Amino acid sequence: MIKFFLLTIILTVANTAFACKPINGKYRSVSETHWNFELEITDRGSILTYTDYSYGKLDARTDITQVEQGYCEKEGAVFLLIFGEREIPINFHAKLSHKNYGAEGSSPGITGEFIEGQMVHLWLLN
Repeated sequence: MIKFFLLTIILTVANTAFACKPINGKYRSVSETHWNFELEITDRGSILTYTDYSYGKLDARTDITQVEQGYCEKEGAVFLLIFGEREIPINFHAKLSHKNYGAEGSSPGITGEFIEGQMVHLWLLN
C-alpha cells in the first residue's frame, strides 16, 4: 500500500513537471505602455516577471518589479499557470500575430489574462 502511495505521488509530480514541456521557453510582451511581462516556463516551474514604472513629483521615477514563481499544468487544451493563490489560464499559439504591436508576420506565443480584464500577448524569444 505504501509503495502504491509513493508511486502515485511520484507520477503526479512527474506529470506536473512535464505537462507544459511542449511550450517550455521564455516569452515576453511587446508593449508601447510602461508595463511589461516576461514569462519563463521550464520543467522545474514557471517564473513570471512584471515590470512597470510611474512618475511622481519633479519627474522622479519609481521602478516596480514583481516576480512570481510557480508551475504550469495542462488542463484539457488549456495550459494553467499557478502562482500561489493565483491561476492564469493561457493558450499557446503556433502563429501569434505581430499586429498587436504594429508589425507584420507572426511567431509562436501565448495569450492570457495577466492583467485582470485584459488579454496580454507574449511572444517566444529566440
